[in-house]
Amino acid sequence: YEDYSGEGLARLQRIARQVDAVLLSHPDMAHVGAYPLAYAKYGLTCPAYATQATHMMGALCMQDASKTLAAREEFTLFNEKDVEAAFDNVTPLQYSQPKALPGRHSHIVVTAHAAGHTIGGTIWTINNGAEDVLYALDYNHTKEEHLRRCSLMEGAEGMLSRRLTKPTLLITDALNATYNLATRKKRVECFLDSVGAVVKRGGNVLIPVDSAARVLEIAYVLNEWWPRERSRRDTHALCLLGGSARKMRSFAQSLVGWMASSVEGQMSDRDTKPFDLRHVSIVQTMAELDRKMRGDTRSRGRPRRAVVLAPVEGMTMGFSQ
Repeated sequence: YEDYSGEGLARLQRIARQVDAVLLSHPDMAHVGAYPLAYAKYGLTCPAYATQATHMMGALCMQDASKTLAAREEFTLFNEKDVEAAFDNVTPLQYSQPKALPGRHSHIVVTAHAAGHTIGGTIWTINNGAEDVLYALDYNHTKEEHLRRCSLMEGAEGMLSRRLTKPTLLITDALNATYNLATRKKRVECFLDSVGAVVKRGGNVLIPVDSAARVLEIAYVLNEWWPRERSRRDTHALCLLGGSARKMRSFAQSLVGWMASSVEGQMSDRDTKPFDLRHVSIVQTMAELDRKMRGDTRSRGRPRRAVVLAPVEGMTMGFSQ
């Protein structure tokens, strides 16, 4: 929904007033991008539910998107106030917290379970008497640096969690079903090797990211890797560039309980705040980035290069463009 066009929005507009409840699964544009528009303009004012982390980070993502869209062109579909009103309508939930829908649908109970992939990311179970629907899109069955794996795999390695087996209906996706994905370890090594190679030859690196979801994993991986070699700290700045970057880090620190237990453990060993990202410089404007690259005591006044994480992923707008 980066350009807010297409048949998908037209279909949403046709059915928005008939929807009884909205379940938000992840705090990125792909999953919450149309929600403020539908709430403000299409009449999608029914109850909405999300985990606390998805609620906070999703609102931040859309506030950032509304600012970016407004700065790029005459964008009138929704604004920051519409984003605030839409997410004020969302009921935040904890994992494994059953929630009955209001009114005539009180017999339907929704429960959020960890999906991995993003902070607060959700697999939903929808219970109606003897019937159980399992809605599982964009989940990750492996543990990452800052996130635990999805609740489908809570048991022994390769075993499904009993409470999520044998639903009446399973709704899922097969996006990577035919893709032979390398192990996570190999993917991370390849990514860091690529960044490291450019840094060694004195180049700049741009990493397009979202503003509040997958960016956390990438920033965390780079933060852990950065101090292993002093030379790159002298010649390059590692920066997270975004209009809401400082607020994103602050939110992440307040949501450390939604992350893998190893995050809090590692940070407590170092006597720092959880998710401190001490090696990542937070900058919110191009002017701040320019100042960071002009040189400091470590570079002895010489201009520095940079590794920059900047939204959005598709480079269609925002700082990455």
